[in-house]
Amino acid sequence: MDLLYRILGIALVALGIFINYSINRDRFNRRNQAGIEVFPSYGSNQSAQFAEGCGKTVAILMILAGIILLVASLPQ
Repeated sequence: MDLLYRILGIALVALGIFINYSINRDRFNRRNQAGIEVFPSYGSNQSAQFAEGCGKTVAILMILAGIILLVASLPQ
């Protein structure tokens, strides 16, 4: 069971870091030369911010759950 927790913990941490990296990369790619994020409309701005906020929250929860599983899989 410890091996399963360790594998699942590593997978959750890696996936959470990847999701966080992807969101930050997308934010960076939307910026113009002045450093301001550019959106085609107000609606797309609001939906992107909401989706990114939810995605970052899920990514942080995945990283925390992965760390907890890794700590739980340590020998006592």
